Amino acid sequence: MNKVLLNVKETAEVLGLGRDKTYQIMKLKSFPKVFNGSRIMTIASELDEWVKAHKGGQI
Repeated sequence: MNKVLLNVKETAEVLGLGRDKTYQIMKLKSFPKVFNGSRIMTIASELDEWVKAHKGGQI
């Protein structure tokens, strides 16, 4: 079973980034996220498309 939501650590691992940079990216308005209280979670099914949309750009 695949996860629907990823925490910051899991998102960082998928993206190959550090925790601080991942937090920065997750705060972007365009990033696929939801909040559980103050906890930010990535919508796993939308992450690939978000990355592809930023291809050739800077994150």
